[in-house]
Amino acid sequence: MPEQFPENELEINQLAKRALRCLKVSPDPGELYLIQVMQVALDRGWLEFQMPSQTKYVLLENFNNLCTWSPAGVMKLFLEDSDGYPIEIYPPGPVNPRQLAAEAFEQLHSRLTAALAGYPIASPRD
Repeated sequence: MPEQFPENELEINQLAKRALRCLKVSPDPGELYLIQVMQVALDRGWLEFQMPSQTKYVLLENFNNLCTWSPAGVMKLFLEDSDGYPIEIYPPGPVNPRQLAAEAFEQLHSRLTAALAGYPIASPRD
């Protein structure tokens, strides 16, 4: 059966779908599977962000805003570098949901670093 979003047919989203099933989480075809894995990782406290709290806040705000983007726009963040060249954030093979989520957040951080002036935010208090 075809996916609701063509982007969920992409290899990275099929990998994320397997990761969700591995975690005993039912994949929601109405959302991108990679975003669902990232949210599960946040909800379960799996990620340690080695950055100032203000930078973490901006990163998470931008993650939360991805739901307002088109699926194609979201996937462009994870499939291309800031110059538009294709990248692979997670190699094919056995799925590790924690590592997949961490790699996805690292890519989001990298794209924000390239796109936002003043990001990451240096804070002398952190």
